[in-house]
Amino acid sequence: MGAYLNLANPVEAQAYHILSRVSTYAYVKGVLMIASIGNEGYDTSTIRPYVIVPAELPFVVTVSAVGPVFPPPWPEEPPTLPLNAVDVTLASYSNYGTTVDLAAPGGDYTRYPANKWWYDMVLSTWSNNSWLSLASYVWACGTSMAAPHVSAVAALILSVNDKLKPITVASIMYLTATDKGESGFDKEYGYGVVNACNAVKLAELTKIMPLNVLAT
Repeated sequence: MGAYLNLANPVEAQAYHILSRVSTYAYVKGVLMIASIGNEGYDTSTIRPYVIVPAELPFVVTVSAVGPVFPPPWPEEPPTLPLNAVDVTLASYSNYGTTVDLAAPGGDYTRYPANKWWYDMVLSTWSNNSWLSLASYVWACGTSMAAPHVSAVAALILSVNDKLKPITVASIMYLTATDKGESGFDKEYGYGVVNACNAVKLAELTKIMPLNVLAT
C-alpha cells in the first residue's frame, strides 16, 4: 500500500526523510525495491509538494500500469495472440511522471463493455473470499498488479545470475524494456514495458561479460 506525504508539512517531511534513509540502507545492503506509482491518474510531477511513498523514495524502481488494447468486436473469450501482436497503452487509472522507471501489465477493465470486464484483468491473491473470488484469488487491476510483474522479472534475472547487484538488475530491465510512447525515457512508461524474455537473455550474458561492456 502506498501513501501521499506532504513535504510542506514538517512532520510528513520528516517521515519522508526517515523512509528515504530506510530505502537507501536497503539498497546499500543489496535489496532491490520495486513499487507501484498509484491509481489516481495523476501526473505526479505536478502534485508537489506531495510525494508517493514508497514509489518515490530513493533507489526504488517505480512502476506504472499498462493494459492491452483489443479492437471490437469482442468474442466470448479473450483472443489469444502473440505478445508482440497486442498493443498496450497506459492504463486509464495509472499515475505517471518523471519518477516512473518501468511499465508493466496491470489491467484496465474500463476499455471494454460491462459484460467483458474480465478481458483485461490480472488474477491476483485476495484476502476476502466473498468478492468475485475463486478460492483465494480474484480478477483485479491496478498498478499493484503491475509491480509484481516487474518483481518477477527481477527474480528471473537473479535466478540466472545471483551475483548481480540491485543496480545491475534494474539496469538490465531498463535496457531490455520494450519502448513505448516517446522514443526513449518518458513519463508514462519510463524506460518502457518490462520484457522478461529480453531481460533473461541479457542476464545470461552477464555471466561471461560485465553489463557495462554489454551495454556499449
